[in-house]
Amino acid sequence: MLDRIIERTNQYIEDMPKKERKKYGQFFTSVETARYMAGLFVIPGEKQVVTVLDAGAGSGILSCALIERLEMISEITSIQVTCYETDINVLPILQENLSYIQKLS
Repeated sequence: MLDRIIERTNQYIEDMPKKERKKYGQFFTSVETARYMAGLFVIPGEKQVVTVLDAGAGSGILSCALIERLEMISEITSIQVTCYETDINVLPILQENLSYIQKLS
């Protein structure tokens, strides 16, 4: 799942001029960093429902990495993610990626 999100994000990066990305301060998380950061979350073993707030979600890379990790925990029955992103240029890819994640989960 995360590999496809990274692939879509890389396509966005190629299509968006560097000058535009720089203007918005866009720097997307690498797959290695996303998986490392997702591993830092402490998740209580008795949790069945996990709620996540991703402020400055970008293309959803970090949320996806965390969802991948949470899906490996059998006790978790529901994952609710709220993403905020103010850059209107990246919103379409974020929406596309979240729809993709939802279909697989």
